[in-house]
Amino acid sequence: MLKNRRFTAFLIGIACFVPLAAEDSEPTRAPAWGSMYASGNAIPGGQIAIEGSGGALVLSAAPSLELIVWKPSMLGTAPLDIGLQVMGRVALPLRDAGAQLGFGAGGSVHMGLRGLELPISEYLDNVDLFARFGLGYALTPSDGPGLVGYSSSGFNYFLGDRLYLGLAYTQWGYFGGVSAQGGIRLGKSSSVSGMGDVWEASAKAIDATAEAIFVSRFYAYYFTSFYTGGYYFPAPYKVGDSTVYRIRDRESGSSYFIERALLAADADGGRWWRLKFWQGDESVLYEFRMQADTRVSEIYYSENGGPAVRVVPSKADMAGYYDGAIVLEDFEREAVSKETVRVGAGRYEASLVSRSVVDDDGSARKHSWWLADSVPGGLVKYAVRGDDADMELSLESVRKGTEFQLRGK
Repeated sequence: MLKNRRFTAFLIGIACFVPLAAEDSEPTRAPAWGSMYASGNAIPGGQIAIEGSGGALVLSAAPSLELIVWKPSMLGTAPLDIGLQVMGRVALPLRDAGAQLGFGAGGSVHMGLRGLELPISEYLDNVDLFARFGLGYALTPSDGPGLVGYSSSGFNYFLGDRLYLGLAYTQWGYFGGVSAQGGIRLGKSSSVSGMGDVWEASAKAIDATAEAIFVSRFYAYYFTSFYTGGYYFPAPYKVGDSTVYRIRDRESGSSYFIERALLAADADGGRWWRLKFWQGDESVLYEFRMQADTRVSEIYYSENGGPAVRVVPSKADMAGYYDGAIVLEDFEREAVSKETVRVGAGRYEASLVSRSVVDDDGSARKHSWWLADSVPGGLVKYAVRGDDADMELSLESVRKGTEFQLRGK
Protein backbone atom coordinates (compact mmCIF):
# COMPACT_ATOMS: atom_id res chain seq x y z
CA MET A 1 0.00 0.00 0.00
CA LEU A 2 2.79 2.41 0.93
CA LYS A 3 4.50 1.80 -2.40
CA ASN A 4 1.28 2.57 -4.25
CA ARG A 5 0.82 5.83 -2.33
CA ARG A 6 4.34 6.89 -3.23
CA PHE A 7 3.73 6.12 -6.85
CA THR A 8 0.46 8.11 -6.76
CA ALA A 9 2.22 11.07 -5.13
CA PHE A 10 4.87 10.91 -7.81
CA LEU A 11 2.26 10.98 -10.58
CA ILE A 12 0.50 13.94 -8.91
CA GLY A 13 3.82 15.76 -8.75
CA ILE A 14 4.35 15.18 -12.46
CA ALA A 15 0.84 16.44 -13.19
CA CYS A 16 1.45 19.59 -11.17
CA PHE A 17 4.70 20.16 -13.03
CA VAL A 18 3.11 20.22 -16.48
CA PRO A 19 1.40 23.64 -16.04
CA LEU A 20 4.75 25.08 -15.03
CA ALA A 21 6.20 23.72 -18.24
CA ALA A 22 3.60 25.63 -20.21
CA GLU A 23 4.91 28.90 -18.75
CA ASP A 24 8.07 28.68 -20.77
CA SER A 25 10.47 31.47 -19.91
CA GLU A 26 12.78 30.91 -22.86
CA PRO A 27 14.09 34.36 -23.83
CA THR A 28 13.09 36.01 -27.10
CA ARG A 29 16.68 37.23 -27.47
CA ALA A 30 19.43 34.64 -27.68
CA PRO A 31 20.92 34.12 -24.22
CA ALA A 32 24.61 34.78 -23.64
CA TRP A 33 25.07 31.35 -22.07
CA GLY A 34 22.87 28.46 -23.11
CA SER A 35 22.64 24.80 -24.06
CA MET A 36 22.05 22.51 -27.02
CA TYR A 37 18.34 22.21 -26.23
CA ALA A 38 15.25 24.27 -26.88
CA SER A 39 11.90 24.03 -25.17
CA GLY A 40 9.75 21.35 -26.78
CA ASN A 41 12.65 19.17 -27.93
CA ALA A 42 11.94 15.42 -27.91
CA ILE A 43 14.92 13.16 -27.23
CA PRO A 44 14.64 9.43 -28.00
CA GLY A 45 17.67 7.57 -26.73
CA GLY A 46 18.96 4.69 -24.72
CA GLN A 47 21.77 3.40 -22.58
CA ILE A 48 23.61 0.14 -22.00
CA ALA A 49 25.09 -0.47 -18.56
CA ILE A 50 27.01 -2.98 -16.50
CA GLU A 51 25.34 -2.90 -13.07
CA GLY A 52 25.96 -4.76 -9.87
CA SER A 53 24.58 -5.27 -6.39
CA GLY A 54 26.65 -7.20 -3.88
CA GLY A 55 28.03 -10.13 -5.87
CA ALA A 56 25.27 -9.98 -8.52
CA LEU A 57 26.01 -8.55 -11.95
CA VAL A 58 23.74 -7.75 -14.90
CA LEU A 59 23.92 -6.22 -18.36
CA SER A 60 21.06 -3.74 -18.74
CA ALA A 61 19.55 -1.84 -21.64
CA ALA A 62 17.20 1.11 -21.10
CA PRO A 63 15.42 2.82 -24.02
CA SER A 64 13.96 6.22 -23.13
CA LEU A 65 12.02 9.19 -24.42
CA GLU A 66 12.57 12.62 -22.93
CA LEU A 67 10.72 15.90 -23.50
CA ILE A 68 12.24 19.29 -22.65
CA VAL A 69 9.34 21.14 -21.05
CA TRP A 70 10.95 24.19 -19.46
CA LYS A 71 13.96 26.34 -20.26
CA PRO A 72 14.28 28.92 -17.47
CA SER A 73 16.03 32.19 -18.23
CA MET A 74 17.72 34.46 -15.74
CA LEU A 75 19.98 37.49 -16.16
CA GLY A 76 20.33 36.93 -19.88
CA THR A 77 21.43 33.30 -19.55
CA ALA A 78 19.56 30.03 -20.09
CA PRO A 79 21.93 27.09 -19.54
CA LEU A 80 19.39 24.89 -17.74
CA ASP A 81 16.73 22.64 -19.25
CA ILE A 82 14.05 20.79 -17.33
CA GLY A 83 12.51 17.68 -18.83
CA LEU A 84 10.15 14.76 -18.30
CA GLN A 85 11.18 11.22 -19.15
CA VAL A 86 9.72 7.76 -19.58
CA MET A 87 11.95 4.73 -19.84
CA GLY A 88 11.99 0.96 -19.97
CA ARG A 89 14.63 -1.41 -18.67
CA VAL A 90 15.62 -4.98 -19.39
CA ALA A 91 18.60 -6.68 -17.73
CA LEU A 92 20.29 -9.98 -18.54
CA PRO A 93 22.11 -11.87 -15.77
CA LEU A 94 25.89 -12.07 -15.88
CA ARG A 95 26.50 -13.44 -12.39
CA ASP A 96 24.31 -14.48 -9.45
CA ALA A 97 21.24 -12.63 -10.72
CA GLY A 98 18.06 -13.26 -12.64
CA ALA A 99 16.56 -11.48 -15.62
CA GLN A 100 14.98 -8.10 -14.87
CA LEU A 101 12.22 -6.13 -16.56
CA GLY A 102 10.75 -2.80 -15.58
CA PHE A 103 9.69 0.71 -16.59
CA GLY A 104 9.74 4.15 -15.01
CA ALA A 105 8.95 7.85 -15.31
CA GLY A 106 10.58 10.92 -13.85
CA GLY A 107 12.27 14.22 -14.45
CA SER A 108 15.57 15.44 -15.82
CA VAL A 109 17.84 18.45 -15.52
CA HIS A 110 20.41 19.46 -18.13
CA MET A 111 23.08 22.16 -18.03
CA GLY A 112 24.84 23.33 -21.16
CA LEU A 113 28.16 25.14 -21.57
CA ARG A 114 27.48 26.89 -24.88
CA GLY A 115 28.53 30.50 -25.29
CA LEU A 116 30.96 30.70 -22.37
CA GLU A 117 33.69 31.76 -24.82
CA LEU A 118 36.49 30.25 -22.79
CA PRO A 119 39.78 29.09 -24.37
CA ILE A 120 38.41 25.53 -24.80
CA SER A 121 34.85 26.52 -25.72
CA GLU A 122 35.29 24.84 -29.09
CA TYR A 123 34.76 21.62 -27.14
CA LEU A 124 32.75 22.86 -24.17
CA ASP A 125 29.97 24.15 -26.42
CA ASN A 126 29.02 20.54 -27.23
CA VAL A 127 28.98 19.29 -23.62
CA ASP A 128 25.69 18.53 -21.86
CA LEU A 129 25.76 17.80 -18.12
CA PHE A 130 22.65 16.00 -16.94
CA ALA A 131 20.86 14.24 -14.12
CA ARG A 132 17.75 12.04 -14.44
CA PHE A 133 15.70 10.67 -11.57
CA GLY A 134 12.35 9.09 -10.95
CA LEU A 135 10.39 6.06 -9.83
CA GLY A 136 10.29 2.74 -11.64
CA TYR A 137 8.24 -0.39 -11.36
CA ALA A 138 10.04 -3.74 -11.39
CA LEU A 139 8.00 -6.51 -13.01
CA THR A 140 10.34 -9.45 -12.37
CA PRO A 141 10.72 -11.31 -9.07
CA SER A 142 14.52 -10.87 -8.90
CA ASP A 143 14.23 -7.17 -8.03
CA GLY A 144 10.62 -6.86 -6.99
CA PRO A 145 7.95 -6.72 -8.01
CA GLY A 146 7.28 -3.20 -6.75
CA LEU A 147 8.46 0.39 -6.82
CA VAL A 148 12.15 1.22 -7.12
CA GLY A 149 14.01 4.48 -7.39
CA TYR A 150 16.22 5.14 -10.37
CA SER A 151 18.72 7.81 -11.31
CA SER A 152 21.35 8.56 -13.89
CA SER A 153 23.92 11.36 -14.03
CA GLY A 154 26.84 12.13 -16.30
CA PHE A 155 27.62 14.00 -19.49
CA ASN A 156 26.75 13.87 -23.16
CA TYR A 157 28.81 15.15 -26.05
CA PHE A 158 27.04 16.31 -29.20
CA LEU A 159 28.69 15.13 -32.40
CA GLY A 160 26.72 17.71 -34.30
CA ASP A 161 23.59 19.73 -33.71
CA ARG A 162 21.42 16.69 -32.88
CA LEU A 163 23.24 13.40 -32.28
CA TYR A 164 25.02 12.80 -28.97
CA LEU A 165 26.96 10.10 -27.12
CA GLY A 166 27.64 10.03 -23.41
CA LEU A 167 28.75 8.31 -20.22
CA ALA A 168 26.85 8.10 -16.94
CA TYR A 169 26.52 6.40 -13.61
CA THR A 170 23.13 4.68 -13.31
CA GLN A 171 21.16 3.32 -10.40
CA TRP A 172 18.07 1.07 -10.55
CA GLY A 173 16.98 -0.02 -7.13
CA TYR A 174 19.97 -1.75 -5.53
CA PHE A 175 21.79 -2.17 -8.85
CA GLY A 176 24.25 0.51 -9.94
CA GLY A 177 26.97 0.83 -12.55
CA VAL A 178 28.46 2.67 -15.49
CA SER A 179 26.60 3.15 -18.75
CA ALA A 180 27.25 4.27 -22.30
CA GLN A 181 24.40 6.08 -23.97
CA GLY A 182 23.30 7.91 -27.04
CA GLY A 183 20.34 9.76 -28.46
CA ILE A 184 19.07 12.28 -30.93
CA ARG A 185 17.52 15.67 -30.34
CA LEU A 186 14.35 16.36 -32.32
CA GLY A 187 12.78 19.77 -32.76
CA LYS A 188 13.93 23.35 -33.10
CA SER A 189 17.51 24.36 -32.40
CA SER A 190 18.67 26.87 -29.83
CA SER A 191 21.15 29.71 -30.22
CA VAL A 192 23.42 31.74 -27.97
CA SER A 193 24.90 35.21 -28.29
CA GLY A 194 28.03 34.43 -26.25
CA MET A 195 29.53 35.71 -23.02
CA GLY A 196 32.09 37.95 -24.72
CA ASP A 197 30.39 41.18 -23.62
CA VAL A 198 30.02 39.84 -20.09
CA TRP A 199 33.69 38.89 -19.87
CA GLU A 200 34.67 42.27 -21.31
CA ALA A 201 32.55 44.09 -18.74
CA SER A 202 33.97 41.89 -15.98
CA ALA A 203 37.50 42.55 -17.18
CA LYS A 204 36.83 46.30 -17.09
CA ALA A 205 35.44 46.00 -13.58
CA ILE A 206 38.50 44.00 -12.49
CA ASP A 207 40.79 46.55 -14.15
CA ALA A 208 38.96 49.38 -12.39
CA THR A 209 39.30 47.60 -9.05
CA ALA A 210 42.98 46.88 -9.67
CA GLU A 211 43.52 50.52 -10.63
CA ALA A 212 41.74 51.70 -7.47
CA ILE A 213 43.99 49.47 -5.36
CA PHE A 214 47.06 50.67 -7.27
CA VAL A 215 46.07 54.32 -6.89
CA SER A 216 45.36 54.01 -3.16
CA ARG A 217 48.76 52.36 -2.65
CA PHE A 218 50.50 55.01 -4.74
CA TYR A 219 48.90 57.82 -2.77
CA ALA A 220 49.78 56.23 0.56
CA TYR A 221 53.46 56.70 -0.35
CA TYR A 222 52.81 59.97 -2.16
CA PHE A 223 51.12 61.71 0.76
CA THR A 224 53.76 60.49 3.20
CA SER A 225 56.43 62.19 1.10
CA PHE A 226 54.59 65.19 -0.34
CA TYR A 227 52.10 65.89 2.48
CA THR A 228 54.08 64.89 5.54
CA GLY A 229 51.84 65.30 8.56
CA GLY A 230 48.98 66.39 6.29
CA TYR A 231 50.63 69.55 4.93
CA TYR A 232 52.11 70.36 1.55
CA PHE A 233 55.76 71.33 1.14
CA PRO A 234 56.40 72.92 -2.29
CA ALA A 235 59.94 74.10 -1.44
CA PRO A 236 62.17 74.02 -4.52
CA TYR A 237 63.79 70.89 -5.89
CA LYS A 238 66.27 71.25 -8.71
CA VAL A 239 66.24 68.64 -11.45
CA GLY A 240 68.24 65.69 -10.16
CA ASP A 241 67.73 66.53 -6.47
CA SER A 242 66.80 63.55 -4.30
CA THR A 243 65.87 63.32 -0.62
CA VAL A 244 65.69 60.02 1.24
CA TYR A 245 63.74 59.81 4.50
CA ARG A 246 63.69 57.11 7.12
CA ILE A 247 60.30 56.57 8.74
CA ARG A 248 60.40 54.84 12.10
CA ASP A 249 57.67 53.61 14.40
CA ARG A 250 59.16 54.32 17.81
CA GLU A 251 56.90 51.85 19.59
CA SER A 252 57.68 48.80 17.45
CA GLY A 253 61.11 49.91 16.27
CA SER A 254 60.30 49.04 12.65
CA SER A 255 61.36 51.42 9.89
CA TYR A 256 61.28 51.89 6.13
CA PHE A 257 62.60 54.40 3.61
CA ILE A 258 61.00 56.75 1.08
CA GLU A 259 62.86 58.64 -1.63
CA ARG A 260 61.54 61.70 -3.43
CA ALA A 261 63.40 63.15 -6.44
CA LEU A 262 62.72 65.62 -9.24
CA LEU A 263 63.65 63.95 -12.54
CA ALA A 264 62.58 66.49 -15.17
CA ALA A 265 60.78 69.81 -15.60
CA ASP A 266 58.78 70.24 -18.81
CA ALA A 267 58.28 73.50 -20.67
CA ASP A 268 54.52 73.41 -20.00
CA GLY A 269 55.03 73.36 -16.24
CA GLY A 270 54.73 69.62 -15.80
CA ARG A 271 57.23 67.75 -13.67
CA TRP A 272 58.44 64.17 -13.51
CA TRP A 273 58.99 62.86 -10.00
CA ARG A 274 60.58 59.74 -8.58
CA LEU A 275 59.03 58.12 -5.50
CA LYS A 276 60.56 54.98 -4.03
CA PHE A 277 59.61 52.92 -1.00
CA TRP A 278 61.72 50.11 0.39
CA GLN A 279 61.86 47.96 3.49
CA GLY A 280 64.20 45.00 3.65
CA ASP A 281 63.98 43.07 0.37
CA GLU A 282 60.72 44.70 -0.70
CA SER A 283 60.64 47.83 -2.84
CA VAL A 284 58.28 49.81 -5.03
CA LEU A 285 59.52 52.46 -7.46
CA TYR A 286 57.30 55.06 -9.13
CA GLU A 287 58.12 57.64 -11.78
CA PHE A 288 55.15 59.89 -12.43
CA ARG A 289 54.29 63.09 -14.24
CA MET A 290 52.51 65.85 -12.38
CA GLN A 291 50.94 68.48 -14.61
CA ALA A 292 51.20 72.21 -13.94
CA ASP A 293 47.77 72.02 -12.27
CA THR A 294 49.22 69.27 -10.01
CA ARG A 295 47.20 66.42 -11.53
CA VAL A 296 48.96 63.09 -11.98
CA SER A 297 48.70 62.14 -15.67
CA GLU A 298 51.12 59.23 -16.13
CA ILE A 299 52.80 56.70 -13.85
CA TYR A 300 55.52 54.09 -14.35
CA TYR A 301 56.12 51.63 -11.55
CA SER A 302 58.19 48.58 -10.73
CA GLU A 303 58.01 46.19 -7.78
CA ASN A 304 61.10 44.54 -6.34
CA GLY A 305 63.20 45.46 -9.36
CA GLY A 306 60.80 43.85 -11.83
CA PRO A 307 59.83 45.15 -15.28
CA ALA A 308 58.36 48.64 -15.58
CA VAL A 309 54.59 48.97 -15.96
CA ARG A 310 52.96 52.10 -17.38
CA VAL A 311 49.64 53.29 -15.97
CA VAL A 312 47.58 56.18 -17.33
CA PRO A 313 45.03 57.10 -14.64
CA SER A 314 41.50 56.90 -16.02
CA LYS A 315 40.09 59.56 -13.71
CA ALA A 316 40.88 63.14 -14.57
CA ASP A 317 40.75 64.21 -10.92
CA MET A 318 43.83 62.28 -9.77
CA ALA A 319 45.21 65.49 -8.31
CA GLY A 320 48.51 65.69 -6.51
CA TYR A 321 47.59 68.81 -4.55
CA TYR A 322 44.36 69.62 -2.83
CA ASP A 323 43.05 73.16 -2.34
CA GLY A 324 43.42 74.69 1.09
CA ALA A 325 46.53 72.79 2.20
CA ILE A 326 48.86 74.78 4.42
CA VAL A 327 52.17 75.16 2.60
CA LEU A 328 55.73 75.75 3.68
CA GLU A 329 55.49 79.55 3.67
CA ASP A 330 52.66 79.37 6.23
CA PHE A 331 54.83 77.22 8.48
CA GLU A 332 57.75 79.62 8.30
CA ARG A 333 55.55 82.40 9.65
CA GLU A 334 54.53 80.12 12.52
CA ALA A 335 58.02 78.94 13.48
CA VAL A 336 58.35 78.99 17.25
CA SER A 337 62.09 78.40 17.65
CA LYS A 338 65.37 77.56 15.99
CA GLU A 339 67.10 74.28 16.75
CA THR A 340 70.16 72.34 15.68
CA VAL A 341 68.98 68.96 14.41
CA ARG A 342 71.13 65.90 13.81
CA VAL A 343 69.78 63.36 11.31
CA GLY A 344 71.26 60.70 9.05
CA ALA A 345 71.99 63.30 6.36
CA GLY A 346 73.98 65.51 8.77
CA ARG A 347 73.54 68.54 11.00
CA TYR A 348 71.07 71.32 10.18
CA GLU A 349 69.96 74.62 11.68
CA ALA A 350 66.18 74.29 11.45
CA SER A 351 63.01 76.17 12.32
CA LEU A 352 60.69 74.21 14.58
CA VAL A 353 56.92 74.35 14.07
CA SER A 354 54.61 72.47 16.45
CA ARG A 355 50.87 71.96 16.45
CA SER A 356 48.60 70.06 18.82
CA VAL A 357 45.28 68.58 17.70
CA VAL A 358 42.45 66.73 19.42
CA ASP A 359 40.32 64.36 17.34
CA ASP A 360 36.58 63.93 17.68
CA ASP A 361 37.15 60.80 19.76
CA GLY A 362 39.20 62.78 22.26
CA SER A 363 42.63 61.41 21.30
CA ALA A 364 45.35 64.07 21.32
CA ARG A 365 48.45 64.33 19.14
CA LYS A 366 51.31 66.77 18.78
CA HIS A 367 52.90 67.31 15.36
CA SER A 368 56.38 68.83 14.99
CA TRP A 369 58.24 69.83 11.82
CA TRP A 370 61.88 70.89 11.54
CA LEU A 371 62.39 73.01 8.40
CA ALA A 372 65.54 74.24 6.64
CA ASP A 373 65.97 76.16 3.37
CA SER A 374 69.16 74.26 2.55
CA VAL A 375 67.27 71.00 2.07
CA PRO A 376 65.36 70.25 -1.18
CA GLY A 377 61.71 70.32 -0.16
CA GLY A 378 62.60 72.09 3.09
CA LEU A 379 61.83 69.22 5.50
CA VAL A 380 64.57 67.91 7.80
CA LYS A 381 62.52 66.03 10.34
CA TYR A 382 58.92 65.35 11.35
CA ALA A 383 57.53 63.69 14.48
CA VAL A 384 54.07 62.92 15.80
CA ARG A 385 53.43 61.95 19.41
CA GLY A 386 50.12 61.18 21.01
CA ASP A 387 47.64 58.74 22.45
CA ASP A 388 47.63 56.58 19.33
CA ALA A 389 50.77 57.63 17.43
CA ASP A 390 54.52 57.68 17.98
CA MET A 391 56.22 58.04 14.61
CA GLU A 392 59.27 59.89 13.33
CA LEU A 393 60.47 60.81 9.84
CA SER A 394 64.04 62.02 9.41
CA LEU A 395 66.24 63.02 6.48
CA GLU A 396 68.64 60.17 5.72
CA SER A 397 70.48 61.54 2.68
CA VAL A 398 70.47 64.25 0.00
CA ARG A 399 71.64 63.30 -3.47
CA LYS A 400 72.27 65.02 -6.79
CA GLY A 401 72.13 63.81 -10.37
CA THR A 402 69.20 61.40 -10.00
CA GLU A 403 67.94 60.21 -13.40
CA PHE A 404 65.06 58.23 -14.86
CA GLN A 405 65.24 54.52 -14.22
CA LEU A 406 61.88 53.29 -15.58
CA ARG A 407 60.66 55.77 -18.18
CA GLY A 408 63.94 56.68 -19.78
CA LYS A 409 64.97 60.16 -20.74
